[in-house]
Amino acid sequence: MLSILLKSVGITLIGFGMIACGGGGGGDTTSLQTAGTASVASNDIMVAQSPNTAEPTQLPEVTAVVPSLDLNKPLTSTSVTEDVITTSIEGLAYTNVDTNNVKNIWNSNTFVNVGTNIRYVAPRCKSSADVNAICGRISNTGLTVDSPWDLMSTAGGDQNVPSDTIVWMLPGDYSHPDNDYAGPTADMTRINFTLSGEYNKPIHFRPLPGLYVGANKGVRINGGIEMNSSWVWIWEVEMTAIQPKVAQNDNAIVEYELMDWRPATSPLSPFEYYFDTSSYDELHALAPMRMEAFVVYSDNSKLVNVISHRTAQGSGVWGVAKDFEQHGSILYDNGWSDQDRVHGHGIYTQNGTKTKRIFSDNIIAGNMGNGMQIYASSEHPEMLNDFEIIGNVWFAQRLNSGNGIKISAETSTNIHFEDNFIAGYGVVYPYVATPEYTASPKPELFNRTCENNRMYETMSYGYDCGSMTNLKIKRTDSSTEYSVLRPNKYDPRRANLMVFNPEQKTTVAIDLANFAKTGDRIVIYNSLNMKEPLEYGIYNGENATITWPTHTKWKIADIPWTYFDTDFAKSQEGNLEKEFWAFVVFNMGQ
Repeated sequence: MLSILLKSVGITLIGFGMIACGGGGGGDTTSLQTAGTASVASNDIMVAQSPNTAEPTQLPEVTAVVPSLDLNKPLTSTSVTEDVITTSIEGLAYTNVDTNNVKNIWNSNTFVNVGTNIRYVAPRCKSSADVNAICGRISNTGLTVDSPWDLMSTAGGDQNVPSDTIVWMLPGDYSHPDNDYAGPTADMTRINFTLSGEYNKPIHFRPLPGLYVGANKGVRINGGIEMNSSWVWIWEVEMTAIQPKVAQNDNAIVEYELMDWRPATSPLSPFEYYFDTSSYDELHALAPMRMEAFVVYSDNSKLVNVISHRTAQGSGVWGVAKDFEQHGSILYDNGWSDQDRVHGHGIYTQNGTKTKRIFSDNIIAGNMGNGMQIYASSEHPEMLNDFEIIGNVWFAQRLNSGNGIKISAETSTNIHFEDNFIAGYGVVYPYVATPEYTASPKPELFNRTCENNRMYETMSYGYDCGSMTNLKIKRTDSSTEYSVLRPNKYDPRRANLMVFNPEQKTTVAIDLANFAKTGDRIVIYNSLNMKEPLEYGIYNGENATITWPTHTKWKIADIPWTYFDTDFAKSQEGNLEKEFWAFVVFNMGQ
């Protein structure tokens, strides 16, 4: 099999989607050059070329947009005086490692055979003048990095994409063409995924590796994605609101820029992003750019390590989607408010398929609606069964927002809410009252669990979580300073790190011994800012010092969620953003 070995001047490629830049200047561009067949080494990245295509003679240079990172510097000063916080390591990715585990997904021995076929997509050409530019075209071959298809025709099934294919996405801003010059009252058009893979031979869409640090690898998508396919996995893309910036002379798109479709805080309401209406028809006119990030109807599909922010809803996974999983996502600052209430949840989902629906190790923060809502009307409790909600994080609750985690109905079956981390939200489990249900509360009769969750200054309602084993932590507890690492199920170099810091220290020293060894190169991110590393360098084998983030994106509620109890609110004022935070850690190896 022919291969493309990504290398660079001044940049060492050290993991899928990760780069480390050596000390000194340079490293502004990443050059893609050809090479022969080789195995995937820990410090190199191989992009497999389709076996039925010719090896391109010269591949384009791609500009990296991250600053140079000197990963050869010490991660921690030797003069650290803070007490080192002991870190435990948890999660299925850590405890269930074996030769067939999906943690090793990039090995050929895994049950998913990734990369037998290779295709490429890129953002559309910005103007008709881009004759020689490498950009997404329907007429390209899609077989080489210098002849990529556009995303719309590829996702829509108009191109030849066989099962068991990885579609590498070149960096840039992807937007449906209908959104570029839409009028002031036009709705956003989603990119519709209708192509499908086959049983255990999914089609993967993933940002081209090696050009960007962190979970944001330079692939932004505007307008939302709707998944009506099967056996499709979408990896690591960032979904947010962007708009084209056009040149005055020929109306050609110069670039895309981040925008916010929501109005600033209004004096008419204490809520942020307020639209002065209670009608959806009026809302369409007031907020034409409103979009849900991921709308899922597809079977046997996954969202892996994606990001959504500044959208109408983090993800909506609906009742017909069989065997769906969302893992490692970061969903924050989504939603809006109007005369009725706040809208837009981190995750909104239903499941009537009688197959397992998995939400695991996602980080959810600051959405206008609830952190998670598993809801249908009381007449349709059959839509609220079969959920695995494992290892997720809810934190940084937004002032004057929903801030609930609302789960299913009294008669729902096969629901497991376990090993989650919750700071300040309100857990309501079960949420939907079922009129015909009159029996005494015995969740074990319905195969429902609520166990091993860490609830920091959190209120829980409903008998399921109230009657089972959970760790309910108060800031007055003497042993609340600790941290937990949960390795990513699909990226062995990545882990979520949750830190409890009741003393509100401005820096914390974290023991990473369960995840890294002396000499490993570590990059640590504030989970709500995956563009710029918070800390990075060589791990000393003892501790990693993290500067506590200063949060300014929204005002965080100073009290736990108090939907039912206003007296409790008066007695529990605090600063939760200074006491609990979620980070993302990458171990780049040596």
